[in-house]
Amino acid sequence: MCKNQIKNIIDEYIYNLNSLNISKIISLAHIDIKVYSMNNYNIYKLASGIDQFKNILNSLNNNYQFIYWSVLKCNIKNEFSEVTVRQKIFFTVDFPKGPKAWEMNERILTLIFKFENSKIKKISILIPKN
Repeated sequence: MCKNQIKNIIDEYIYNLNSLNISKIISLAHIDIKVYSMNNYNIYKLASGIDQFKNILNSLNNNYQFIYWSVLKCNIKNEFSEVTVRQKIFFTVDFPKGPKAWEMNERILTLIFKFENSKIKKISILIPKN
């Protein structure tokens, strides 16, 4: 894949994530997609396979009123890409020991994408320490 193809897939992914176009996001993903969250030196597997990935996307649609992602920086290298994003979430419900309804959570995340056959094969979400 060339850098332009990779950039286009990333842009499409972020655009459709913002509009919660789940079917379009799924169409960008490899059937064996893996999604990981990495935080405080711990690694958590969030999804293994397209069905678990779809479940994660559906939960975003049910739990939050508004999520907005904006790309701050994109570093593309062969089949890997490192993307720095700003994530803003407005919550619609109170979370125990967490944000209250209508509070906004904003943070900078790094997403590492791996591609295979023009599809997103792996997403690693690097969450900074608070």
